[in-house]
Formats: sequence, structure tokens, C-alpha cells
Amino acid sequence: MIDFVAKIVRNVDSDCVSEFCSKDRCSVSMNGVPSNRAIIDLDHNTFLNRYGQKKCDYLVVSQEAASVWVSPIELKSGDFEPSSVIKQLQAGADQAQLLLADCHSFHLVPVVAHRRKKRLHPKDVQLLRTARIRLRGKTRQAILIRCGDRLGSVLTKK
Repeated sequence: MIDFVAKIVRNVDSDCVSEFCSKDRCSVSMNGVPSNRAIIDLDHNTFLNRYGQKKCDYLVVSQEAASVWVSPIELKSGDFEPSSVIKQLQAGADQAQLLLADCHSFHLVPVVAHRRKKRLHPKDVQLLRTARIRLRGKTRQAILIRCGDRLGSVLTKK
């Protein structure tokens, strides 16, 4: 079986590979995520210079046996505009398209982690729930979690 995680790590600059998914007082816990994983910092200067467009904060690719998960992740520590977040997640999925050249079977799990003190406005939640992130014919709505939540808890949700 092909180790897609190792293949991805070989195809990006080592400076773009991170141990953690954390920025601006917001993070996502890797508890429950397969240990065979790559956390790619899509905001890293080297990565931006190479591909030339803004992306979501991270792309997490994990693999356990024959299952591969692809998770574009956007971290928000304050207020945010849902339409902008959706574009960032889609850009992350577009980048995953380039990095996962031979991976035919995967689970797409786009995630927005937020730290807002107040609840999100219902219109914002509705916009996030109706928008679809696309990757190779698969579509999935963004999953909304709080900063500090476990990514592993949403990987297998349908």
C-alpha cells in the first residue's frame, strides 16, 4: 500500500511541515488523528511564494491502513466572514488536489475552528452549512468546531 503521507512530506518544503495546528490563540488538537499524518502550514512564506495564492491555515493529511483523510483547516481567533473562510477552505482543497496526485480514495473533512466568545449568527452558520468544499468529485460542508477541539472527533462524522 502507498504511504500517501510520506509522499506528501517529500513533495513540500520541510519548513512547511508543522508539528502542531496552532495560530493566533487558536489550535486544533491532533488527539484521535492517526499518527501517520502530515500537518502542512499553508500560510508559511515558503509555501506562499511557491504557489502564489492565499490558502487556509493548514492542510492535515492522515492515513491509517487503507483510509486517508484530507482536512483543510482554517483557524479563527475572532470574528470572521464566512464567505471568506469558505474560499480559504476551497483553496486548501485545491492545494490538496496537487499534493494527492495518486490518491484515489480519501475522506474530505474541511474544518473551521473558531474562538468567538459569542455564538455565531444563525445566518453565518447557515452559510457555512450550505457551502460545499470540493475535491476530486467529492463535496463536503465545512465542519465548525471550537478552538482546542480534537480533529479526531470529526474525522469519521458523515
